[in-house]
Amino acid sequence: MEYKYIKYKTKYLELKNNTFIQTGGDSSKSLNIVILHHPITKTAKLQQDIKPIIKKLSKFGKIHNYWFNFSKDNFILDDLLFENVALDIYNTFKKLKSFLIIALEHACPLGLYYSYHYPKTCQAIMMFFFSLLFHHASLICYSFH
Repeated sequence: MEYKYIKYKTKYLELKNNTFIQTGGDSSKSLNIVILHHPITKTAKLQQDIKPIIKKLSKFGKIHNYWFNFSKDNFILDDLLFENVALDIYNTFKKLKSFLIIALEHACPLGLYYSYHYPKTCQAIMMFFFSLLFHHASLICYSFH
């Protein structure tokens, strides 16, 4: 039992000391946060339930929104491939040296795929399964440092 406590306490302290969690100072201003929105959304418009969260996240750094190509009416089947989605995310945000990914709902597997294939640009990933308003939503965080 003691081993699990030490293991999780160590992981907590590692995450606490990472720059993407720290507030204040120059390190928080250089943080880029990329939000992968729900891939099936028809319009590139922020939902009402996500606006307060984005406002709070903007205190930690600059927010970048990513809308998937296949959320538009005119997409091709190649747009659905994980490889092409990851490449599109990389090309869209290649000017950023590194960033934190926040994947919402069905974007979680696509965000994980990206973080696995482009670990140098992905500082960490936070995945929110189901709607942010549900009380039973799950949050999973991974750090790649």
